[in-house]
Amino acid sequence: MFSSDIASPADAVGAFANSFATGYVSNNLAVPDPTQWSTLQTAVAVLVTPLAIIAIIVVFSGARWSLWLLLSFTISFMRMAYSIYQGVRIMMDLGVLTAFKFGYKIATLFSTTKKSLLTRPFSQSREPRVLQARISCATSYEEYLAAANQLDSIEGLDKWRTDDSDFHQASLLRETTAKLAALRYNGDLRGLQYLLSGLLKRNHLGIDNPEMHTAYRCHSKLVIERFHAEVECCLKHITLAESIPLEDRLQFMQKARPPPAHASPPLQVARTRAAPGRAYIRGC
Repeated sequence: MFSSDIASPADAVGAFANSFATGYVSNNLAVPDPTQWSTLQTAVAVLVTPLAIIAIIVVFSGARWSLWLLLSFTISFMRMAYSIYQGVRIMMDLGVLTAFKFGYKIATLFSTTKKSLLTRPFSQSREPRVLQARISCATSYEEYLAAANQLDSIEGLDKWRTDDSDFHQASLLRETTAKLAALRYNGDLRGLQYLLSGLLKRNHLGIDNPEMHTAYRCHSKLVIERFHAEVECCLKHITLAESIPLEDRLQFMQKARPPPAHASPPLQVARTRAAPGRAYIRGC
């Protein structure tokens, strides 16, 4: 019924189909030989195996491209998230820095404010205007000095007098003041005249600069006032020294007078804001 020699798997499948069809027609039942089943299984395996391999390759290739696409999208998303994080962090840093700068400016503004309504009773708010009016209407230097002292005290300018941070030559000026005092105490009149003649002819260490006399209405830096007080004492000491001839003393006072070009700007300030005796000291 079946031939035992089959040339190829396709021929085996064809022979099995013909045998099955013939047996079904004749007996309505066909039972092939076991050897024929083995041949059929081998033929099916040979045909199906390449197809399975091709299907696996196709599925794996598609899955690989899907994995690459998924990895690309993941990396892109992570980069975008990191960029957003960096942007938010930079904005937060700028915001904090701006807030600190703004707070520092506000603190500086409040610390340098000369008038504070919060620390002064409301009843005193009119006092500066009253004192300013008294200064404008003063008929003598004593009236001006009294009102100016009160107004400077109310405005809180006392710290400026003792603060030498904006006057870097303060230590040198103290040394000069001490040297003048030592010469006066030792009675060295010639040395005193020599030192004073140089100090009074020039703007020593910038003490006659307008900014040293315009912050206060009637005072300057405390170290400058002490220097001028010592100069005044030395000048009086020389004028009263009988060991020096009168003509020599007068000649010294004439030579110690500062030139007009040097004396004019400081003296304009001194006439309106300097302490008592300043005009005498500077030869006005």
